[in-house]
Amino acid sequence: MQIKLPFHNMNRLSPELIDAIVVYLYDTSPPSYNLAAAFLGQSPYPTPDPFPLSHYSSVSRLWQYVIEARLFRKLSIKSTDVLELSKILSNTRRQQIVQTLECCAQLPSYSEEACGRFERANERAANNKAFTDAVHNVFKTIDSWVLEKNNGRKPFKLCLTMQSPSDVAGRGVPKVNADRLQVSLGRRHDLFLKRYKHTFIKVLNIQDLPTLNRVTHFYAYTVNGRFYDAASYAALAAKLPNVENIQWSFEDDEKRYPAFRKQLRQSKSRTFEFIELC
Repeated sequence: MQIKLPFHNMNRLSPELIDAIVVYLYDTSPPSYNLAAAFLGQSPYPTPDPFPLSHYSSVSRLWQYVIEARLFRKLSIKSTDVLELSKILSNTRRQQIVQTLECCAQLPSYSEEACGRFERANERAANNKAFTDAVHNVFKTIDSWVLEKNNGRKPFKLCLTMQSPSDVAGRGVPKVNADRLQVSLGRRHDLFLKRYKHTFIKVLNIQDLPTLNRVTHFYAYTVNGRFYDAASYAALAAKLPNVENIQWSFEDDEKRYPAFRKQLRQSKSRTFEFIELC
């Protein structure tokens, strides 16, 4: 049996009933990041639905509120989208909905020739700047929210990752497969993930970052073969006085360079000292 409601009766439905209906309109569960797929050069996220849930928000104002409560609960953006995010979340109601913000810092692209060698000092400096800009923009955006100003303690998760369009995960499956074929035929030199094996990206000028009272969970994952500088972890966490849960990942595989490995371990030890203080 089908029940047809006149359009003007849509607002008579309770928010709870509309929310139950929305579940059947679209799978709103956040896409899980497939790390294995990323390392194989495949898309780490499933293909999005061609008819997004946002289209239903035009049914009525009540439908808009219910749908936005789902859409804005968890946001995954690129660092190039931060300005647009600020415009979309200029509304206090939307700011209060957000529980998770994932930001992937977009690092500079590099040439086909550069794929066959390790990153150089100038490239590392450019990566540090790009990641620094991304982190500063995200922190400033959260700091501008009204709930942050009011020291709101509603659980909030901040997750930071990074990737260059030229990295393995950024090239796309057809491109990576073609590159691997050329390597096997001896027509191309490509280090793939090993290109940035010895690079540990830093966040600079952390002293200029605002303190974020709202963040309770801080995640910084090592994905796509990209590694963070351990000292930057601790310095960022120091800007989050109400953080309750931290998930970080480290790399310690510099056996060929003992001095560099010692330097990295000293950096990690300072991070562990911070964790003990917390």
